[in-house]
Amino acid sequence: MDPDERLRFKQQVEKAGFIKNFDVKLRKRDGTEIDCVLTSSIQKVEDGSILGYQGFIWDITERKRAEKELEEERNVLRTVINNVPDYIYVKDNEGRYVMSNNAHVSFLGAVKPEEVIGKTAFELFPQDLAEKYHADDQEVIRSRKPIINREELSTDETGKKVWNIMSKVPLRDSSGKIIGMVGIARDLTKRKEAEEKIKNYSKNLESMVEERTRELNRALFDTEQARDRIDGILKSVGDSLIVTDLYNRVILMNRSAEDLLGIRLSEVIDRPIDFAIEDKTLRDRIKTTLDKKKSGYQFDFELPGEDSEHHRIIRAGTSVIEDRTGKQTGIITTMHDVTYEREIDRMKTEFISTAAHELRTPLTSIQGFSELLKIRDDMTEDERKECLSYINAQSVNLAAIINDLLDISRIESGKGFSLDKAPCNIAELIREMVPSFQVQSKKHQFDLILSEEPIEMMADIDKMRQVFENILSNAVKYSPEGGEIRITGEIVEDRYQVSIEDKGIGMIPDQVERIFDKFYRADYSNTAIPGTGLGMNIVKYLVEAHGGEMRVESEVGKGTTVRFTIPL
Repeated sequence: MDPDERLRFKQQVEKAGFIKNFDVKLRKRDGTEIDCVLTSSIQKVEDGSILGYQGFIWDITERKRAEKELEEERNVLRTVINNVPDYIYVKDNEGRYVMSNNAHVSFLGAVKPEEVIGKTAFELFPQDLAEKYHADDQEVIRSRKPIINREELSTDETGKKVWNIMSKVPLRDSSGKIIGMVGIARDLTKRKEAEEKIKNYSKNLESMVEERTRELNRALFDTEQARDRIDGILKSVGDSLIVTDLYNRVILMNRSAEDLLGIRLSEVIDRPIDFAIEDKTLRDRIKTTLDKKKSGYQFDFELPGEDSEHHRIIRAGTSVIEDRTGKQTGIITTMHDVTYEREIDRMKTEFISTAAHELRTPLTSIQGFSELLKIRDDMTEDERKECLSYINAQSVNLAAIINDLLDISRIESGKGFSLDKAPCNIAELIREMVPSFQVQSKKHQFDLILSEEPIEMMADIDKMRQVFENILSNAVKYSPEGGEIRITGEIVEDRYQVSIEDKGIGMIPDQVERIFDKFYRADYSNTAIPGTGLGMNIVKYLVEAHGGEMRVESEVGKGTTVRFTIPL
């Protein structure tokens, strides 16, 4: 890190206490300079002096290189589109222009694209033409069928009648949803004038035919160029794409597919699909799919991930290519990574299973004891009170679980969640809450180290009470053998810091790192301690909503310390 960057890093981290996503260039031992992103925080001793810094560094050299290559490719494509003689434009579903190349801008009588972008045909053409163009556009979007090479008459910026050959195709996003349409037009006025000359000057038929031939050759050349441009656009789409003919030979593969399968189009073009895919299972699956020769066939397959334990899940789908007569000419296979979506589905399933289990436990107990009260007439008063007490306790547990689910729902949606701040004596709030835990857990000794002087701050008292209840409840649950639970409150700079330390079972570093994840329970696989895994996620959100920070330290067999700070 050069001196200027080191000074800037030091100033920012000392001002805020931490720094995230700090871009910097670092030099390796061999002298190679790499791009990195740095996240760091200050480590202080109890008297507030700086002990040092700790953080993480990620090498983003490859990402920077990829971003640069992508931008270069975009610049090339943008340059090509803006310099072709054809009129190329893109409209959204409402008929507004979202892209217009230089030729199209000039045709509309504008100087720069900004004069066209955001406008509709009704703002740029006479009413009759605007209605015709808009109807055509909406029909393409609605029917999802393109208009190819249709000749039409329009006017230029001077009002002169001009002929164009027009193609319009639906524009889809990565999920296949129609988000607008793409139009490509070419000026056919000269060709039309040439045809008129043929009619009017039959005596010069031979020369006119020669001229027409030359124009057709130029048109053929332009058509080939247009096809090359379309190929370029197809290769740049986000999804991985392979086009094969009816004999399963590869005729097109975009860059994304090349990177996904680890092969280049130049190596496999016009060769069977067997040469494009090394994995036999995947190769056989795609060949079977291609043999079906039907659209809409989809399947998932796995590819190696960043490590051997985590595989990438790829979703593939096929579509049949047909020519103008409806004859099948090939197959398009699209592929995109759905690993994240599958992980979300897994988390939802796991949450539903966990929530159902946690809800069933108190409900079963409530149902059992209530039925016992209903059918037994010989119960003593003490037995009745014991049953009612157990039903009440399980009802409280059930309400707590439901409250956690409602809280996380409000937090995720942003609806129904707000802080009602008021002056709050945080130390007094802690003193009020500890006795109820002492009554519930006789095996634990609660040691309070709090200032006798009132410590007031602006906070939502109910939300802060929820924070303490969650942390203290965890301290009790995860130290089943009892022992000391120490609660310390102190002023650190301009913040009030609370530390809750238990002598329980503790956690390994990986568990500490995931403790704030939704639905995560550090002991889920090997203990019977109840919970949905939402409590600490809610606590972290509430603390951060107050402008505070949280930190957890733990060691297996020695206990856990949860610390959080709230601005005074």
